[in-house]
Formats: sequence, C-alpha cells, structure tokens
Amino acid sequence: MKAVGRLAAFVALVWTAACGAVYQIGGEDGGGGTATTGGPACADGRLPCDGVCVDPQTDPLHCGGCGRACAAGTACVGGGCTDPCDGGCDEATEVCDAGVCTCRPGLTRCGEGCLDLASDPEHCGGCGQACGGDQRCLEGACTQAACPSGYTDCDGACVRTDGHPLHCGGCEKPCDGGEVCAGGTCRDAWPAPCGACPCEACGDRSCCEVAGAGPACVASSVCPPG
Repeated sequence: MKAVGRLAAFVALVWTAACGAVYQIGGEDGGGGTATTGGPACADGRLPCDGVCVDPQTDPLHCGGCGRACAAGTACVGGGCTDPCDGGCDEATEVCDAGVCTCRPGLTRCGEGCLDLASDPEHCGGCGQACGGDQRCLEGACTQAACPSGYTDCDGACVRTDGHPLHCGGCEKPCDGGEVCAGGTCRDAWPAPCGACPCEACGDRSCCEVAGAGPACVASSVCPPG
C-alpha cells in the first residue's frame, strides 16, 4: 500500500464526513485524464492548465507542469513531489502535516494510535470509553441493537463500507491517507485549489464539497456518502 502524504496541505479534511455535492469537469469516471494547457494568459510563473492558472511550484495536481499530479506519499514543493515525513506516517491512519505525522481527518489520537471514535467499540465517543458485553458502537454511542440498515458490523463497529476510509468496500480494508472512500472504492484525492465547487482546476476529476473541510478533487464520479 502506498505511503500517505498527498493531503499534507489538506489535513483538515474529514473523509468520513459527507460530500454535499459532486461536480464532474469532463471525463466519465473522474480519474486518469491528462490536464491540458490553454486558456488565459498567466503571470508570475503560473501556467494555464485546464483553462486555469496554477502554480507549478506548489500545485499537487500540476507539480512542475500541467497534469503532473503527485502520488500518494508526496507533496509538491518547489515544483517537485517530495515526502516531508520520509515515509514515517502510518499509511492508513495518518497524514503528513508540515513534516509531522498527524491523524488523518476524522480520526483521533488515543495513546499511540489514531482511532475512529464514532465506531470503535473500545473507544466509543471518547478515548478509553469501551462498550460493554456484545454492544456495538454506532455514531459515537454504544448500542445493544444490531447495526441499522446501511451499516455493516465490523467486529462491533457499525460503519458504512461505501464511504468509510478504514473499511472501504468491506471490513478492515483501509484506504491510503491520500485517498477517500467513494462508492466502496478507494479513490485518489487532492485538495482543490478553488474556494468552492465546481472547480475547473480539478480537470476531469470530480469536485467534492466535504463537510468541515472544503473542496477536494477526487478521481471518482461520486463523493463519499453522508
């Protein structure tokens, strides 16, 4: 699995939160397209990519040139993709922020690990708050009932496997820190340079409005569910 870090500038994202809307800018599946030059004249060293002026020194979607997206585990610094944490972050639960490994959005540090307090039965609603007996953890609260429709019981954790980054498409199937879970599949994601969706700079990717975080360019035709 790839090392995390693509979202170094995007650690405020909450991947387990809902996307309010999705906007497709070209293409059919939101991924794999190549950005093209053209559009407005750009100043100050910026390049016209997909009709938008971008900074190739820092833009993770156009790092050093149009369409040169940084891979998971790297950030765009000085026009080149680099890993400021030197691969030291946990690939599933942490992201690199200014050279420091922090919990990926939606997770909370409890001791040495980063956990989902909304579903972890050993830390349900707070670190060390374990559910008793055969109870399950649902949205941060312990329950004796079975997980409701739309949720899957992953060893006592009630999760939506169509959008949970640690249980994507099934229990214990985590996405890399630079990915989101959309439609039960891990998808590459980058911070969108626009202030809101739709965002032309996403090119043939989808612009997803993520609650509490802002827009993201996602290589998918759908966003994580609410």
